[in-house]
Amino acid sequence: YSMISGCYEMRLSTVATIRECEEFTTFEPRYTPLASVGNMPFVNVLAVLVECEDSSFVLTRRKKNLALRRNGKIIDQSGHSMWMAFWGENATKIEPLILEEPIISVRGAKSAQYLDQIHLEVSFQSRLIINPVSEKSKRLREWWQSSKHGSMPAIECDTEIKSFAEASSEVSKLSINGEYSFSSTAMVSLVSSQNKVIYKSCPIPRCRKGVREVMRQDKIMTYVCDNCQVTRLYFIHGIVLKIELKDYSGAQWVFAFNDEAENLLGTSANELYELQRSLPVMDFEIYLSRINFRRLTFRLKVTMKYFQGSQHPQYTIIGAEEVCARTECLHLLMQIRRLENS
Repeated sequence: YSMISGCYEMRLSTVATIRECEEFTTFEPRYTPLASVGNMPFVNVLAVLVECEDSSFVLTRRKKNLALRRNGKIIDQSGHSMWMAFWGENATKIEPLILEEPIISVRGAKSAQYLDQIHLEVSFQSRLIINPVSEKSKRLREWWQSSKHGSMPAIECDTEIKSFAEASSEVSKLSINGEYSFSSTAMVSLVSSQNKVIYKSCPIPRCRKGVREVMRQDKIMTYVCDNCQVTRLYFIHGIVLKIELKDYSGAQWVFAFNDEAENLLGTSANELYELQRSLPVMDFEIYLSRINFRRLTFRLKVTMKYFQGSQHPQYTIIGAEEVCARTECLHLLMQIRRLENS
């Protein structure tokens, strides 16, 4: 019963016995990595709150009353970040702790989708614990501190590693707009400089789609985001990298956008834009090639796209961490056992 993450009624029958517990340990729920949330309706998460937007009052749909809401960005050891909405008292509770980057444990967080992006909500029924005292919370804090000081942390050891050849069988089963996520240990072989590296993007963190320029009648340039359907007078720079990864089973072209691209390059979008403007083309290509031959564990999301009359899988990096030796050894042992049984 204590291993069930939800709340259920437990009934004692006539044959049940009750005895005093001599040793009591605090129960922790089974946490879902952010990279694996997908379309799960409710999840338990343990993450670091790294960023918060200003609070605002929102008119609720059902009761038609104003409710306090604050959006925050969280990240966990899967290397995946996600936006989470805090409502009511929970929005007030996190306000004095924003600068401390607290660890938060949320039981029963609701998964929702907005602008084709999945985010989480801490509703009035969810249970929020700030800076919980547990071994998992301690490991997460150490992981985050190491990542802030420039060393790329290792991916969680319970993440399954697959080669590109192993993942291709699952990718081939995807339907249009279907998604599949997996981790792979690979080496950066090449960063393509033929594609546009810097682009003008929407400033909304949960969007970051490209914007198009529209000149108004008064000769003022505006920027239109078709995804948000909003026209603004400004934009922010975004990064898109086309990278060739190689492992022992083959090679695969992947894309890295914005946060993941900045994590790989160690450079912000604005800094990369200034470098592109100031450096000659050849020197800028050499700068991008700094990450060549780096061997990392990549968390990849595959989306099946349809264009030019056929289906094409698009691989996107959603996390990159130093190789975890224990995870890689477990993967190699599984490979050996499969070969022995074949």
